Amino acid sequence: MRTSLLLLALASSSLLPAQDKGSFRFVPADADAVLRLAAPAKWKQQFATAQITKLFTGSTLGPIVEMAGKSMDQGMAQLRESGAFDADLVESLWSSYKGDLVIAASIDFAGLPQAMQVNGMPSFGLVIALTPDGAYDHGKLAAELQKRIEENANETFTDLQVGEHRFRASKTEGEPGATLPTLVDGHLLMLVSDDLEKFAAKVLGDSPRFSAADGTSTMYMNAKFGPMMKAVVELADAFADAPVDIGPILAATGLTTLETFSMSLGAEGKHLAGQFDIDFAAGDKGLFGMLLGGSGAPKMLRAVPANADTFSVSSFNLGALYTTIGKVWGAMGDQVPMTWEEAQGAFAEEMKVRLKEDLFDHLGSEMLSVQDIATSAAAALEADEENPLAAFDGSCFALQLRDGKAFGESLEKMLRARGLHASRKTEDYQGLKVHRLRLAGLVELEYAVADDMLVLAVGNSESSRQALRNVLDARANPAAAGELPAAAKDGVAGLPGGWTGLSVVSMAGWMTGMSSAFETGLRAGGLDEVPQELQMVLGMMKGVGGELDRLGLKSMISTSYAKPNGVSARFRW
Repeated sequence: MRTSLLLLALASSSLLPAQDKGSFRFVPADADAVLRLAAPAKWKQQFATAQITKLFTGSTLGPIVEMAGKSMDQGMAQLRESGAFDADLVESLWSSYKGDLVIAASIDFAGLPQAMQVNGMPSFGLVIALTPDGAYDHGKLAAELQKRIEENANETFTDLQVGEHRFRASKTEGEPGATLPTLVDGHLLMLVSDDLEKFAAKVLGDSPRFSAADGTSTMYMNAKFGPMMKAVVELADAFADAPVDIGPILAATGLTTLETFSMSLGAEGKHLAGQFDIDFAAGDKGLFGMLLGGSGAPKMLRAVPANADTFSVSSFNLGALYTTIGKVWGAMGDQVPMTWEEAQGAFAEEMKVRLKEDLFDHLGSEMLSVQDIATSAAAALEADEENPLAAFDGSCFALQLRDGKAFGESLEKMLRARGLHASRKTEDYQGLKVHRLRLAGLVELEYAVADDMLVLAVGNSESSRQALRNVLDARANPAAAGELPAAAKDGVAGLPGGWTGLSVVSMAGWMTGMSSAFETGLRAGGLDEVPQELQMVLGMMKGVGGELDRLGLKSMISTSYAKPNGVSARFRW
């Protein structure tokens, strides 16, 4: 409805990415999605010492921010001249208000299948609130909003009494109802629901409130996926005219175990910092099991080159992939030409090795990746449907092995069974055989099998070739074992210990690399001269890349942590 959209747009355009003990005063404990964003002045206050703030006053972005500020000033002047709204309230909301915008949604997912059967919508409720900051006059803003909306809306508004609180509310037959913004306990509150009176009673009553122990974050969000995934399974069973049961397939992938996702973002001294949490229900996690687990720092850190500025090492259990494929295959029933056991037998006959016993059982539970930013950026732009792996040019990957000798023998049998050994080239490096071969006439791979890892580089670029050898050099240097690369040392020092995964991304490298790759690609595509508008964008990307380096923001560091039924990640930039 138009009133709701108008108020949502006003709230969204007036605020940016906060923390107040009363932020969730009107958010029910069972809310399915919750979002809290700090007002601009609060954002500015909390990020006063963060280095990233300086980026917006630097030589590259500073002029753009200044232009935006002048445009806002002009807009305020026009608003003040028109008299359409109290311009002082809007200006103060933007420049001095230090509260939060809170949005929370509650959806009856249990009733979704039944609602869909009658082409309806499930019961829902939406809370939109501005929290008090002790200075801004929410009461005056509420009165101004109510006055202007009732004057201009083509709707009828009536009084809605909920306990001691009176709201002005709209209700059009067949549409959800909405209250006009109203001052309640110092908060500016608006409610939208298909059953407005019932939802308002719940929000204003004594039912439990949502809470989040997320410290002093500037932005926070939380989403519950459990009820939604349960409804998805029921919908699939009710509506899918399929010869297979969708529920067991979704369960096998692990999607039905996904419970909650939460994220927070804020400032820690000079750093932008954040946290992600994903929680699962107990039981088989399906494909998610590939990324869960681990204890202590990954052993494959020893193979990260000392000069690497973009890399990741973390838990990666391909055994979970094998198990999931088997369960999905079994759930397909008669829709597959053979049973899972028969398919493995056919694989063994064709490849001369057993899929599980000779390959997957020899894999460990960690993976390392190292990237050359410039090469990867250019390759990503050139990737196409015929060669999707081209996007990985400049990258090197290493999979942990439990028994490198046995895995290497199985891999060799498989390659010979397909005749791929005939055209490959081999050289000795660090006591290992490094092989290069081409797959399907498109993708070039270089690989080496050590006793503890399979190292694989994609593409025929020199950076791919060098990345693989850098990993083998690091692995062969026992003196450096346990030493973190220079790009990670300072960042990791400020993050909690006990991590099971580590990732470093050169943000400055990505900016400059993507800019150069775009320009090269445009010229290769036949453009004699890059359009001026694109030149400005590419120049800005290069400029930002240089300033990130100068401000000490070259690298973003993240660490991951294993939980009994989930994973947590922290990052600093």
